[in-house]
Amino acid sequence: MVSTAASILGLSAVVLAFWFPLGAWIPYAIPAVYLLLYIWSMRQRKAKSIAGLSPPANALLARYPYWYEFPNVAKDCSRAAGFLGLLALVLAGIGYTRDSAWSLTIGAVAFGAMSVTSRGFDPISRLSDEASQKAQEEIVAHLIDAGRRDPGRFLGL
Repeated sequence: MVSTAASILGLSAVVLAFWFPLGAWIPYAIPAVYLLLYIWSMRQRKAKSIAGLSPPANALLARYPYWYEFPNVAKDCSRAAGFLGLLALVLAGIGYTRDSAWSLTIGAVAFGAMSVTSRGFDPISRLSDEASQKAQEEIVAHLIDAGRRDPGRFLGL
């Protein structure tokens, strides 16, 4: 849902950019600010430690509890932020061709913010070290097992 709204507002910003390069950043900013506020609020969530998990798995769960509670929402928001990041470059390019140097500055800031936001919403897909990947597998196995034991319980967190 977030990616649909970001797509509609983002593409309307591109159309608007041909006539009003700086004004095009207004419809762009609506989903961008929403995503920034949403990732901030999601990172405020705290997960309790689970006795059956190893310390690295509990540390990963404590760092990204929102991803384990709402993985589809996190992936959708990550896609929306990635789309908005690329769209910032398009808007900056259109604004520059329309003699709006401010569009380059705004585009660079928006691209950076949306890139960081995209990684923040879906950090699990970017785990690089083997210990974090094993901790991820352990958490997923725990959640699947908890779901089998008590299907009515919300993810076992």
